[in-house]
Amino acid sequence: IYSKFYLGEYESALKDLNTYLSRNPKNDESLYNVYIHRAIIFYTLGYYDDALKDINQSLEIKDDDGEAYVHRANINRYLDKIDDCIDDLNTALDLGENHIDIYLSRGLIHAYNQNYELSEQDLDIFLNNNKGIHKDEIQALLKRGISRYNLNKFDLALEDFNELLFKDPSIIEAYRYRAEIYLINGKKQLAKRDLNQALLSNETIPEVYLLRGIVELSLNNFTSAILDFNQFINLVSKGHPDYFHAFHERGIAKFFNEELVDACIDWNYAGENGYSKSIKLIH
Repeated sequence: IYSKFYLGEYESALKDLNTYLSRNPKNDESLYNVYIHRAIIFYTLGYYDDALKDINQSLEIKDDDGEAYVHRANINRYLDKIDDCIDDLNTALDLGENHIDIYLSRGLIHAYNQNYELSEQDLDIFLNNNKGIHKDEIQALLKRGISRYNLNKFDLALEDFNELLFKDPSIIEAYRYRAEIYLINGKKQLAKRDLNQALLSNETIPEVYLLRGIVELSLNNFTSAILDFNQFINLVSKGHPDYFHAFHERGIAKFFNEELVDACIDWNYAGENGYSKSIKLIH
């Protein structure tokens, strides 16, 4: 009953598996693989809750197969059950499983927890050993690129973002980080191009406005910079780590735009809230 599964005919395979399950008794050990395969189909089609139910059912029949824990870890990751995901990955490793999806899931969790060195290591293993097309390859490339960016490995990060955007030009975060690398390397126009591309999307990433404001400021486009800083400030809360940074930068743009009173208001506000660059500037 698995031929359609291996041919990627998931909808048809799902019907066959449902028929098989309806005609066989529950808790039969032979049903272990049926539940596993149906869970994989549900997972591939994005039905994560259904996939989790099937994986749990398979583990009630047989609980010493590391592969099942790998699949459940992937599902739990998509359901944002991070602790459960880690537990399943550890169990899979304890059972001797070495599937590359373990490194994928663990690498993505490390990235989420900002453990960038561990994230790069695990995602490197996954991407170097992935054979063929994997549904999470794009996500792995993005997170490895972000990890490398945060480790100051800018050339390697740029390689990841270039490959990623070649494969899928709709990933807005990749434009954002590539723009940051371009800006670090002094390539302001390339940075601006990527940020403009990111802002064509329906997805809103406030940091894109902040970064473009900084680029516009560096290009002496002060009015455009002010508008971008305004957008960022309006989109985020006071608790955002770059909130007062935006006021400081907007103050600089206003100063050079000869809006001196408004510039001082921005610097004073940032300084009163402990932003060190504004405090130093005022002094």
